[in-house]
Amino acid sequence: SDDEEPGAPSMGAKTLCIPFEQPKVSLDSLKCIHPKCSNKPKYFTLFGRSY
Repeated sequence: SDDEEPGAPSMGAKTLCIPFEQPKVSLDSLKCIHPKCSNKPKYFTLFGRSY
C-alpha cells in the first residue's frame, strides 16, 4: 500500500516459542488468532517480527 514506510518488511510475524510455563489464564473463552481458524487455542505462543 502507499502508506507503508519505504523498506518496511513485507512479511508478518512468526512464532518464536511456546513457553514451558504457561500463564495461569483459562483458554476456554479465547480463540485462535488466525482470522480463518475456528479452533480453540491449546497454548500461549510468543510471536516476533524481524525488521
